[in-house]
This record gives sequence, structure tokens and C-alpha cells, in this order.
Amino acid sequence: MQKEGKGKILETQEKPKRNRWRTFLITILIIILFFILAWFLLKSVRQDYAAYLIDQAQNANDQQQKALLLYKAKIITPTSAAPYFELGKLSYEFENYEIAQKYFVSALKRDQKNKQFYIYLINSLINQDKFLEVSKYMEKLEILNPNDPEIIFLKARLALNDNQVDEAKELLSDIKNRGLKYETYYALILLSEGNFAIIEKSSNTELNSLINQITNSQNKIFIKARLGLEWLKFREKTLGCGLIKEAKNIDPDTTQKLNTYQKLFNYCDL
Repeated sequence: MQKEGKGKILETQEKPKRNRWRTFLITILIIILFFILAWFLLKSVRQDYAAYLIDQAQNANDQQQKALLLYKAKIITPTSAAPYFELGKLSYEFENYEIAQKYFVSALKRDQKNKQFYIYLINSLINQDKFLEVSKYMEKLEILNPNDPEIIFLKARLALNDNQVDEAKELLSDIKNRGLKYETYYALILLSEGNFAIIEKSSNTELNSLINQITNSQNKIFIKARLGLEWLKFREKTLGCGLIKEAKNIDPDTTQKLNTYQKLFNYCDL
């Protein structure tokens, strides 16, 4: 009887503990369900706030602040492609092409019909010499809009990196009047080949100034180095450094004394 009494006392003591745990777990479950429900119900609010953060990031001058705003946008809208795309562009701007590539791939996973995502991704791959990976994305991009001049431009970039200058020139000749970037690439190819006679004057002041500088100069070192610098501005390192190497080899004794070009020589590991 005494043991039976003790058992009842222990059982009576355990019941409140079990009830407290049950109440605690139910409360936690209700809180979790509330947040999950709120997460989905407030989707439009989250998207609006993420759009606001992205807009603030685009106008921010401080790069760290810009990145922080974009990370916040990514967290509150993880299924949205926009924050990943903007983070990719930020990395691309700083020539962190491998990181940029990852962000652009993430953006494409969320939106496979945005041509800008493909364009930035392909440019990132070209800048890393990852030409084998380009083809699958080019195919998908061409399906979206086969007549887009940017697709023709990307093909020209690929041709240039494969030393098929004539093919690149032919591609660019078809689109050179459809944008300053295309016109500049076409002019740079002609200038790099020394085809000064057939070069057309540009309506763009900066490009026209470059054309005049090159065509009016008799200094072969200057011409090569100046053109190399222009190609490097477009992240065409193979072409740019190739011309700068030619400039240095024209007269090694002279170029060694030219402080103006030392940064270019160092950048190209010459």
C-alpha cells in the first residue's frame, strides 16, 4: 500500500511537467506557424521593400553600403532574381568575375527568360576564358531574341578571343551603327590593324578624339600602347596586353625609360 501511494504521488508530480512541456511545444509551433503564414501573406510587402533596398543600393556611392543593402534584399526575397543580379553586377564592376558568375547563375535559376542575366553571365565567362561554358548559355540566349545586337556583339567578342579578327570585324560591321560600344570595338579593330584610311569619323567626341590621336601620330610605341589601353578598358586583356607587348618590343631601351607606360607593362606582366 505504501509503494502504491508513492507511485500515485510521482504520477501526480509528472503530469504537470508533461503538461508544461506540451504547452511549451504547442506555443513554439503556433509561433512558427504564425511566422510562416506571415512570410507568405506579406510577400508583396517584402517584394516592395526589397525593390526599395535595391533602388537605394543603385544610388549608393559607398560600395560596402551597396552590398549590404543588396544582401538584405536577398534575404527577405530569396526567390527573387533581382538581388542576385545586382550583386553579380557589383562583383562584375570590381572584376570579380568568378563571384559575379555565381550570382548570375543564381539569378537565372529564378528567371530563365531575362536576356540581361545571360548577357552578363556570358561576358563574365569570356573574361575568365571559360569558353567551353559559354555555348550552352549562348544557345538559350539566341532562343530569346536571335536578332539582338548584343548577341552579335558577344559572338564578336568570342571571335576576338579566338584570334578570328576578320570574323569579329564582319560581325561588328553589321551593328556598328546601333550603339557606341559596337562602333568603338569596330574602330579599335581597324586602328589596331593600321587601317587608318578606311576609318570613319565618329559622332562621339571621345571616340573621334581617339581616332584623331592614333591616325595623326607617327610614334609607333604610343599607337600600340594607346590602343592596348583602350582594349584593356573593355576588359579585352589578350588583345590589350598583346599590343602593349608589341609596344615594349619596338624599342626596349626607350620603353624602359617611359614612366607613362610602366603601369601598363606591369599589369600585363611584361
